Amino acid sequence: MPEQKFENTHLIGGRWEFPAGARFIRISPTKVRPVANLIRGKNINAAMDMLRFTRRRGSQFLTKILNTALANADYEIGNRNLDVDVDDLYVSEIMVDRGPMLKRGRAGTRGQYRPALRRMSHIRLTLRQGESARKEEAGGSPEPAAAQARGERKVRRARKAQEAAKKG
Repeated sequence: MPEQKFENTHLIGGRWEFPAGARFIRISPTKVRPVANLIRGKNINAAMDMLRFTRRRGSQFLTKILNTALANADYEIGNRNLDVDVDDLYVSEIMVDRGPMLKRGRAGTRGQYRPALRRMSHIRLTLRQGESARKEEAGGSPEPAAAQARGERKVRRARKAQEAAKKG
């Protein structure tokens, strides 16, 4: 049996990364991306719980890929004697890209052809050692940048309203 090589495992910035992926998955990327956005930046245990209780079809595929990445990490930790705790891993990167389309069709009205495009996805997931990426990037705040921007706008509006009340 040939030896398995995991050359994709990297040490970046003093932290280990463990990738996994799947290609040619028969589900549209637009159906998988919202589920992927749920687990981006989450701890491995929190991501597993979220996928377990998400009632969308894309969560099945992401659960399989997350389990694969976890198995890759477990294998590498054991093989290389790495000082990494599996519970300390988080989903640092998850990409859902468009794959090829199967072009099917059926007869439409007045002799026309109605195409039916069966879309596929390529999913790439990376587990990283350490704290959540959202905590690192946002300076301790786990909420995404868009939510922070909305909060800042609300604060500015409230200050303007207070200033207007003082003047008037």
